[in-house]
Amino acid sequence: MSSFQILIDGKIIWEKNVIGCYIKGKDLFEPKITIYLDGYFIQFEKQIRNKLEQLLDFLKKNELPFFLAFKENRKISLASRAINFCLLENLGHCEKKKIDNFLKQLTVDEFKRYKNLGFRVGTNFFYFKTNKLSNFKQMLINIFFKVDMKHFITESIFIFDSNRNAKKRLLLFKKLGFYLLKIDKQHFLIHYEYYEKLISKVFFFKKKQKLTFLPKNKFEKIFFNNPRTIALN
Repeated sequence: MSSFQILIDGKIIWEKNVIGCYIKGKDLFEPKITIYLDGYFIQFEKQIRNKLEQLLDFLKKNELPFFLAFKENRKISLASRAINFCLLENLGHCEKKKIDNFLKQLTVDEFKRYKNLGFRVGTNFFYFKTNKLSNFKQMLINIFFKVDMKHFITESIFIFDSNRNAKKRLLLFKKLGFYLLKIDKQHFLIHYEYYEKLISKVFFFKKKQKLTFLPKNKFEKIFFNNPRTIALN
């Protein structure tokens, strides 16, 4: 499947040619497939469609492995059902404050199951740990919610322009896993996994006072000095 490439608007590239496109379906996880065929390739439509369906299954299995696990395990408690709904709605993460009561209701075995699937309890988020930004997730959200993104987001933190349709845009960024941080009169959007990794690192270094924290950028330096003064929205 490495010979295929997906673009943010759902287009599928094979050998530098656009051969099809994922478009909005009835479900976020089940986009429809449109195939682009010329006179010669029309005879291979069925084979091409099968390949693109296999590509979709491959991407889901690799980028959203918990999706299939949730789908297969139907005999679950109401608490797990509520948590799964929130996780699926946000493609693998949710704010802890929204599911705290449900987390407390989980049995030891239920909690262990989430951990074995790759979920972690952070300071502010319950999330599937990946250590990377997912192009596939961004593509799914872009085509389903019609965000009209032109390029994949490649940075885990960036300055947010709050002047244009800020409220609506923040809701869309949350779907993409980015939350608002306010510091020194500037607004940043920070990815939840980068945030959890950073705050864990900061508190570790503050506890081990003899170790030296080496910030990767100006923001991390400010964050290290004032981790509790920053508002996460």
